[in-house]
Amino acid sequence: MASSGFTPPILRHPTDRLRILYGTLAGMEQPSVDTPRVATAPEAATVAGLLDTFNREYDTPTPGTAVLATRLGRLLAGGDVIALLIGDPAVAVALLTLRPNVSYEGPVALLDEPWTGSTSRCA
Repeated sequence: MASSGFTPPILRHPTDRLRILYGTLAGMEQPSVDTPRVATAPEAATVAGLLDTFNREYDTPTPGTAVLATRLGRLLAGGDVIALLIGDPAVAVALLTLRPNVSYEGPVALLDEPWTGSTSRCA
């Protein structure tokens, strides 16, 4: 396999992932719409509420907001799950899960659960 010249950063601590993500988001051109922000562990209940609403909208089983909030609080604090929120109050959510990668020393970010509340969608 030919080398692309890209050398991924070495991640020594879970917070290194967040630092890299913050740096990437900060370097992106800012659109004229609300910019996603990284949710903190104390915002787990907000993220849980949006995910619960998303699941109910599409008739998908959900363990409920309280269970989701407990799980998210632990996952967000761990650094392998990142929640993005848009709006204040939040009207959209997306989860990024960071997983090991076989191609290089670094995680792959997978986009899970992107959802925008029905009142915030384009017509």
